[in-house]
Amino acid sequence: EALLPIWNAVPKNEYGRVEWKLLRYMMHRHFMHRYKVLVKGFEPTLQLNASHAGTAKILSEHAPALARQLLDGLHAEHGFSLEDTIVMAEALEQLIFSSDLTLLQEVYLDLGLPLGQALGKAEVARLLEAFTVHWLLDADEDGARALLANVTLLEENIPHWRHIASMLAGSVQAAEANRQRAPRAGDGHLALEGRYSFEDVLELVGGIGKSFASYWETECQVIKASLTDMDSTSTGRVRISDFYGANLGGEWRFGESEGYLRMLGALDESSPWRGTQVIIPNYLQAASNCIVSRPHYMVCCANECEDVLSELEAGSGKRICGLVRGPICLMHSVLPVVQRRLPWVPPWPRRKPSWKLSAT
Repeated sequence: EALLPIWNAVPKNEYGRVEWKLLRYMMHRHFMHRYKVLVKGFEPTLQLNASHAGTAKILSEHAPALARQLLDGLHAEHGFSLEDTIVMAEALEQLIFSSDLTLLQEVYLDLGLPLGQALGKAEVARLLEAFTVHWLLDADEDGARALLANVTLLEENIPHWRHIASMLAGSVQAAEANRQRAPRAGDGHLALEGRYSFEDVLELVGGIGKSFASYWETECQVIKASLTDMDSTSTGRVRISDFYGANLGGEWRFGESEGYLRMLGALDESSPWRGTQVIIPNYLQAASNCIVSRPHYMVCCANECEDVLSELEAGSGKRICGLVRGPICLMHSVLPVVQRRLPWVPPWPRRKPSWKLSAT
């Protein structure tokens, strides 16, 4: 159901199917819109060619048979159906949000907790905090242990740690209420005793991956506000000197090198009189602003255009866009939607033009 609006909006081939590039696009949109998760291998900026089809890294490593099935045979010749799209989305969700199993096992061992032992709420809360610190710092195991051993360092190095800890405690409380209401088959005694099996904790950490981006969005908006305050021309750009000037003034975020910003596509070097400028939306979507980088996915700031696109896609069945050999939209139908979401877009002229704009 979540995929149906975008499926209806993308153009199909003569078989009523979509090509591989569009399937990748739909997967990227689905995970970014629903979870604010960027699946590695499905990045829109990734260059595809005959030797690199842009398959999700986690599919290639953990479900190679499915990856081959999707890219070979009938699918390669005729394209992909809605059923194929749903299968891939479900497989990716399962793989991504259970891919931190190994990390959870390591955290159990780090804390001296047997994997087969049921834990009380206090132990689960401590375990979730340790897991989250390791999850945020990715491969820096020594750094994670140092922070966990010193609360002052922890609060200094992970922004808003106290709020994160409160969120984790809240997730345990919510899980407790859910288990009391509908205990899992065979685990009724654990729910009554307020104890958690390894499988229960794994389900909790999967929930962290799904919801953390929404929680972190406040920090993304702080970054955006800092940049837009420096945008004196209202063009969505900041002079590179102002960008680095904020860093010198105590702002810890804006320290990427000019070469790295260029590689990200976050530099506008087209104006000789304004000089080099940082493009705000491109910078916000850069990997350096992804709060979590795991082997197979990254948790990133939301792309505000996702909501606009989703509304247009949902409206395709309500005659915002007519589906004629793919989604074709009249511009005067699209602009009211865009203006509701982005109030700075200038109003449409009185006389409507006769030309059309493709929604894709």
